[in-house]
Amino acid sequence: MKKNYKENKCTTIISKKLSLNLLNVLDIYDAVNLILKKNIKPNTYILKNSKNYSIIDIIKRINIYSHKKIKIKWQSTKTFKEKIYRHKLIKNWTPKNSNIEDIVDLIKK
Repeated sequence: MKKNYKENKCTTIISKKLSLNLLNVLDIYDAVNLILKKNIKPNTYILKNSKNYSIIDIIKRINIYSHKKIKIKWQSTKTFKEKIYRHKLIKNWTPKNSNIEDIVDLIKK
């Protein structure tokens, strides 16, 4: 989507009701540093955002705050949610750089 936005091309997206759990790389970096500093026991952990973001909300925000608009072609209106497995969360870690404004800024760059 970012590449097509920069080149002013139309992006095809599977559904208007697509919901994603997005994390910024900086939050993943913070989690890895926390694991190394606190000597957390090896186990299966999950890094996830507390909120899922709708793709249409992200696109609307980009189109509102930028002079160039994202061109979208929707394939359907079915509801799609990604499956998140149940694993332990890392103690004392929360995503700080993964709100919707950060995601919009990343795409607009």
